[in-house]
Amino acid sequence: MRRSECQVTSPGYPGMYPAHARCRYLLVMSSPDTSGNITFLTMDLHPHSGPHLPPYKYSGFHATIDFSGVVGLPQPPSLTTTHPNPHTLRHTGGEQCDQVFWSNQTREGIFDTSAICPGGQHCCLRFLGQQHDVIQVSLFKYKLGGRSCSSEASIYDGLRGDGGDNLLRKLCGPLSREPRDSSGRFVQQEFFLSSGNTMEMTLYLGHGT
Repeated sequence: MRRSECQVTSPGYPGMYPAHARCRYLLVMSSPDTSGNITFLTMDLHPHSGPHLPPYKYSGFHATIDFSGVVGLPQPPSLTTTHPNPHTLRHTGGEQCDQVFWSNQTREGIFDTSAICPGGQHCCLRFLGQQHDVIQVSLFKYKLGGRSCSSEASIYDGLRGDGGDNLLRKLCGPLSREPRDSSGRFVQQEFFLSSGNTMEMTLYLGHGT
């Protein structure tokens, strides 16, 4: 079991926080096996942020956040895959290892591209949601070898070739990402969110990558 702690405060703490303030705090668990516990050490808030009115005595809040999780990579269920149906999804050409992930079969999970995409082949992963779904892909760990972008991964909002600039991110090797930093703490994942119910990822892993 690994534990870590951080602190969060209102703006200006322990002084006064600004009037008409609306603050949001994003806590990201980089692993499904990580949990978080928030403890408020002090809480001194006006009923609403509101205007500056006397008495000026509200100092805001101070809290600690304790994260705990099991050491090692998470192991949620693998995503369900099928081969593309040419009657429902346009083939954009040339891939040797197409895979489709259907939301009506699996709503979440992990996919391992080293098992899906053999070295030396161009692969396409398509994520298809239901009518009102949006799709989120997060990159937990990757390692692209080679030189001068001989290995690459591209993520598209929608289907590649749909028109417009829908490329969200292109990763070129050599490039790598680990889920923990040098101190052993989880680092925030890279998140990509679709504007509609489709997302596509293309991969080319050079031989020996």
